[in-house]
Amino acid sequence: MDNRDYEPDATYTVEGQFIIRFPEDYAKEIRQAIEEDSLESKLTVDMDINARFATVKWKDIILHGKMVDLPCIIESNKSIDKKSIYKTGDICQMLLCQTTPFDASSDDNQSVVHGGWTSKKFQWPHGLTPPLKNVRTRRFRRIQKKKQTDYSDVEKELRRLIQADISALSVEIEEVAADTTKKDKNREEPPTPKE
Repeated sequence: MDNRDYEPDATYTVEGQFIIRFPEDYAKEIRQAIEEDSLESKLTVDMDINARFATVKWKDIILHGKMVDLPCIIESNKSIDKKSIYKTGDICQMLLCQTTPFDASSDDNQSVVHGGWTSKKFQWPHGLTPPLKNVRTRRFRRIQKKKQTDYSDVEKELRRLIQADISALSVEIEEVAADTTKKDKNREEPPTPKE
């Protein structure tokens, strides 16, 4: 795509899948509309060119959305006959909606447009369910490096032992066989001859 062909108001179709999290006030209404199959005429989602911010319109209410990266990948499946399950996609993003606009500073938009997709402002720390709260910090925490002082104590002791062996005047090597005086319980002693 050439820069001359760029149209800021052009509409684009999203081919990926993502989860939309609505405020609790509107979530019940939207869930009911999904069950009744009357969602298409009431809900529209308009994404920005950088695909990180969106405007969501539910009936006459305008919500502001921010696309965040989930800490794990979720598979979405589809079933036609309730026997066979087909994978339809991988979900790794969530559109977080709220009534107040997000603080979309210009440096965030520039970093997203120029390839800075790993900004911490777009990483969601939690999973989708309550047990996965703070999963990004718990599961992907940094591994603590082992201190060099732990190894230095062992090395000092090893050097001391080697030096003690070298400075020894004489070294005795003693082989000790297993105790042969014990009687084998399974083996009987031959009887002694009687005189």
